[in-house]
Amino acid sequence: MTATIIGSRVIQGYNDRHALEPLKRKNPNWWRMTSRERDETDDLGIFKYAVERSSLLMRYDEDTARMIVLEIAGPTAWEDWHQDGNVVAPQLFEWLWYGAVDGNNRESGIGDLIDMEYDLYLHHLGARNGKSNLGWLRNMLYSLTQQIVRTDLSYWLLYAALRPDRNCKLISYPYYVKYAREEDNTAFFHIDIHVPKYVESKKMLLLASNIKNLIFRGK
Repeated sequence: MTATIIGSRVIQGYNDRHALEPLKRKNPNWWRMTSRERDETDDLGIFKYAVERSSLLMRYDEDTARMIVLEIAGPTAWEDWHQDGNVVAPQLFEWLWYGAVDGNNRESGIGDLIDMEYDLYLHHLGARNGKSNLGWLRNMLYSLTQQIVRTDLSYWLLYAALRPDRNCKLISYPYYVKYAREEDNTAFFHIDIHVPKYVESKKMLLLASNIKNLIFRGK
């Protein structure tokens, strides 16, 4: 900024000293944010344009969600999800190993490359304080395999369709992967049940027993 520009702004500010607020609203970038009223551009941060809110593809209706789940995860997936709170989609990522189908042609899969990448990260994985990693590759978060999986459209569609709010605008964040091998210590357990169903079916005593067993075996 030149001295001429600074001088002209100072003069204009002095001339309008008894009515500065209109000048501040007209030229908010002349002032520190603490010295003027808040402007709508203040919330943009480093971005130039505000986010446009749109209802397009924001949420599924129930019929659409059910159709997506059945198409991706199989004919019983919708009922399984609502009954057990769990669903298995065995064919979701099979194209990684067997290749994607394009008309009558099938591309080659990349299963060998995936195995090689896992082994590469395993080679560089250490054991903290000599303790087992319990079958987790804690150093593998941004691998090529994970990036491919995180950008799979069917994966996103299934997640959104199974959400209670069916919101399609989700954020994917990286996490390390599982690589359990023979003789790995994976003795810890997580509770994998549909808790409301347990409450409704009056199996709380069995649930308490299971939790006790999980805690005991997890040690």
